[in-house]
Amino acid sequence: MSERSGRLGRIFTYLNAQFPPAVMLPSGVATFLALHWSLQALAGQEPLVFGARAIVGALTITLFMAILRVYDELKDAESDRRLAAAGDPRYMDRPIVTGEITEGDLHVLRHTITALMLLMNLPLLLLGKWFYPALGFAAAYLATWLSFKWYFWPKIKTSLLLALLTHNPLTVVLQAYVLTLFLQEFTLAGPRWGLALICFGMWFPITAWETCRKIRLPDMETDYETYSKVFGGWRRAAVVPAFLILVSAGCVLALSRQIGLGPVFWGVLGVAALVPVGAVLRLQLQPTPAATKLRPFVEVYVVVAQAGLAIALGVTRGVTWRPW
Repeated sequence: MSERSGRLGRIFTYLNAQFPPAVMLPSGVATFLALHWSLQALAGQEPLVFGARAIVGALTITLFMAILRVYDELKDAESDRRLAAAGDPRYMDRPIVTGEITEGDLHVLRHTITALMLLMNLPLLLLGKWFYPALGFAAAYLATWLSFKWYFWPKIKTSLLLALLTHNPLTVVLQAYVLTLFLQEFTLAGPRWGLALICFGMWFPITAWETCRKIRLPDMETDYETYSKVFGGWRRAAVVPAFLILVSAGCVLALSRQIGLGPVFWGVLGVAALVPVGAVLRLQLQPTPAATKLRPFVEVYVVVAQAGLAIALGVTRGVTWRPW
């Protein structure tokens, strides 16, 4: 009994540190609603619909984010230990290195998350057009599982760029899951390029977040592969997230005009986009270790592009409850 309690305690400690529910649950809900309500707005739905299906979808997106975190922890266990042993300070405090969590704990956690997702999505199969969410969930689960298996290509494990190119599109797969839940209730309408605006507007900030976290100045580099190595220097690498944020902001701006959001949202979005772009500019002009920490600035934009968009849509169009 004490062993099981110890495992449960380690898992809860790990989740609170690496995937804090108070932060990640609102993030998952915002991600889902920004996509789902944008699709509804493109279809002319007013007021917007929120119900049990949306709750299932939002929780499922959150759990997919959690299982991807666990998969990354398991995939990186060996390299994290190696880098920590080599003295890289960024890896010496990793839970898998310190023993705060074990690989066995992580396997229990991933199986638990999988069971929860399956149980939550089963009711959707009892409703009309059940094949849409069934297909969306199956595709999302298969894609995330393949990412855990390194897409059956061992070279991905040693190439940061290949890992980005094969794993980053998982964002689009999760978007497709949201689309299938939408199609179970509604009919796709509006200009088809609106779908591209939603896709790229919500996808590129995640890519920017991923790339901005692994940029180092030359004297900060270790054996760990960073994007500053991949892109031929920290100056070039820093431009990547800034460019992605600007493209995303252009897409979200065009989308917001199509779905009836006004100048207030445009202004907030523009300011939010300038925050990470300004941080990149500061790094270019004053390259210091502190200036390489671009992640908080990118996250400001992510919050506005997702939660801000969802809130703006809810306020503008109103929201009604639909049980199922």
